[in-house]
Amino acid sequence: MKDKKISDKEFEEAYKNTDNRNMIRMVCASFSNTLSSDILESCGMLALWKCLRSHNKKYGQKFTSSLYRFVKWECIREVAIHNRKPILVQEMSEDFEDFDAENDEIMEFVNLLSPSQREIIYLRFYENCTFAEIGQKQGYTKQAARQNVNKSISRLRELCKQRDIFGV
Repeated sequence: MKDKKISDKEFEEAYKNTDNRNMIRMVCASFSNTLSSDILESCGMLALWKCLRSHNKKYGQKFTSSLYRFVKWECIREVAIHNRKPILVQEMSEDFEDFDAENDEIMEFVNLLSPSQREIIYLRFYENCTFAEIGQKQGYTKQAARQNVNKSISRLRELCKQRDIFGV
């Protein structure tokens, strides 16, 4: 049903329908503080088009209920796009230098751990292994791996607190 073709005439009729317009207006009003009227209008039109393509009466939901859901999700998506922070190229080099310095400090603390704790931290955070994979490589269960990872993290926190690093 997703590939249902919508003609311009069908879209215009649905857009002129007062129930649909009121539903779009009502949902968009709750986002009027964060999004511009142009963006809200495009959200409403895009949601109406998506709703026309995918709405199916056999599921027992009214068209306006489906439209409400589509408009709300389009507005939420636009708010998420609006809230993204741009990354400036000038700031990137400094951020990477800070990241490298912090990474070096963290590695110093990791080296203070026991060999088994070092291995667990390495597997979890540098190789992105799951608890089950860590347990399998270390020779114990998933639950034991979770407990050992948590103990290793707690030990790292203690070391950071002792030296008052990273505001822990």
